[in-house]
Amino acid sequence: MNVIPSFTMRCAITLSLCVILCNLAHAAATEKPNVVLIYADDLGWGDVGYHGVDDIDTPNIDRLAAGGVHFTQGYVSASVCGPSRVGLMTGVYQQRLGAGENPNSNGFPEEPHFPFAGCPRSQPLLSEMLKPHGYRCGAVGKWHLGLNLTMRPLARGFDSFYGFLNGAHDYERALPKFTKNKSLWPLFRDDKKQPAYEGYLTDTFSDEAVRFVEQNSDSPFFLYVAYNAVHHPWQVPPKYLKRVKHLSDSEDRRFFAAMVLAMDDGIGRIVSAIDEAGAADRTLIFFISDNGTPRGQGLVHAPKDNRKERGGCTMSSPGPFRGFKGDTFEGGIRVPFLMHWPARIAAGQRYELPVSTLDVVPTVLAQLGAAQPTKGFAPDGVDLMPFLEGKREGERPHDVLLWRRDSDYAIRAGDWKLAWNDHSCKAGSRAMLFNLADDPGEYNDLSHSQPEIARKLQTQFDAWDRRLPPSHCWGVPFNRKPPEDRSTQLTRDEDAQILTVDRAILHGHVMQKGDDVISHWRESTEWIEWQLTAAASGPHHVVLDYAAPHSSIAQVGIGRVEKTARLPERRDWGDTAEQVVARVHLQAGRSYRLTIKPSDQWRAINLHRVILRKE
Repeated sequence: MNVIPSFTMRCAITLSLCVILCNLAHAAATEKPNVVLIYADDLGWGDVGYHGVDDIDTPNIDRLAAGGVHFTQGYVSASVCGPSRVGLMTGVYQQRLGAGENPNSNGFPEEPHFPFAGCPRSQPLLSEMLKPHGYRCGAVGKWHLGLNLTMRPLARGFDSFYGFLNGAHDYERALPKFTKNKSLWPLFRDDKKQPAYEGYLTDTFSDEAVRFVEQNSDSPFFLYVAYNAVHHPWQVPPKYLKRVKHLSDSEDRRFFAAMVLAMDDGIGRIVSAIDEAGAADRTLIFFISDNGTPRGQGLVHAPKDNRKERGGCTMSSPGPFRGFKGDTFEGGIRVPFLMHWPARIAAGQRYELPVSTLDVVPTVLAQLGAAQPTKGFAPDGVDLMPFLEGKREGERPHDVLLWRRDSDYAIRAGDWKLAWNDHSCKAGSRAMLFNLADDPGEYNDLSHSQPEIARKLQTQFDAWDRRLPPSHCWGVPFNRKPPEDRSTQLTRDEDAQILTVDRAILHGHVMQKGDDVISHWRESTEWIEWQLTAAASGPHHVVLDYAAPHSSIAQVGIGRVEKTARLPERRDWGDTAEQVVARVHLQAGRSYRLTIKPSDQWRAINLHRVILRKE
């Protein structure tokens, strides 16, 4: 006998199902989310389909964007690989940590010039912040946050690692030992060097990521997938090339599209593994590129043209924006950036206000009720969820964003942006001013027509920048304003004649002269001289006021005196101190020529001044 439920019973059953589904959705939204952070390498703004590009095929990335939110003004904190990763993984402006440049790997492993270059242990990574909350943490792919054993993934909160340590790698081969050719350096599983490798790294990294999801889906996990795709070298299996024949008439662009497609396939497999584990609703996925399009492109690899500011892109594309990787123009720092979390983020969102990779850490921590790490700096980013859920409608996540990489810098306040780039601005020239609301392509420099706005932004940037420590590997940018108390301190040395940076004559093209420092003096063929008239007669000590986290040897000459001077190492690039390098007898009113030339054992220093101190 068939029994047909009554209307009341059917309503009760329907209501019960609704309650169950609501409870499941609420549980997925409130329990600790899995976090998957996918970081592409050198992928430009114009290299994903969801940005309206039709000569690139990224169906899986596009589905993530359609099922969540993509940010039209998503920024990285740095325009090159290493420092971009420091900002991403700490939530802190990497310049505050002395990590504003790519970590220098010269001399590794026998005699590393900078053994602790990378992200300092004093500032925890996201993996270290998540461990106390019961997360299993896995890293796959490119590391580039430090070569020293104490700075590798397993020492920084990760339970597992498969990948390489340096900044770039061959896709098809790896050797089991460190060699002169860094692109063939070993692959690591955890802390162990792996046997010689042959394959395709993009596919292998996807395999490793899928395996991590399958093995850890029963507990909250953090998976960091840092593809080296689509960084040079240009390598891709034929199976991917066959699938992109229809996309472009350009062989270069098709080849690049095939490399992107390999990564997109892998991302699709990772998402499928999450779905099959029943973890989709409780998994927060980020997809971001580490910086913008590189200048040097082409299967026939042409030399980089540093004068190029837009166009001429045969492989990666910055889209409609000016500038490239390494610049603080939009093309170097505005990148593909999306979030996907079905339980909390409504599908199909397009968020128009500026956000930053500095926001990743505070966004994740906020879901665990943790406002900031237990040590180090508090994050400079913000939790993005209230902005995406309409709880802070009408507010901007950031009133101000700042960038500094070497001599290039920028500040964005609202829609106004002030930018100085060494390929576009001469030393001593003013920074360029743009209104990004009207001119996102940065065509029209308004610094002359809007001098007050430019001056205000420059003052605001300098107030932040002058407090930053020197970079571990590169020292102080030549165009950084000195600390407010140092410019007067330099003139208080009684019984001494000060030879300041502004009077120095530089013989070389790499070294740079700033207000208070000669930096980038790393080439042994470059040297400095001063022309001077002695202020006093008698014996004088020649004193160099410098900083360098290593020792060096220089040749110092004045008059007929030539001395070989050993310059002892300092604690770091911020540890400026004086060193007597020669003794000379001077005659008041007589002209002299003082020279400082590197020896064969030269290592870079930052020189702040030379002092002729009377005995």
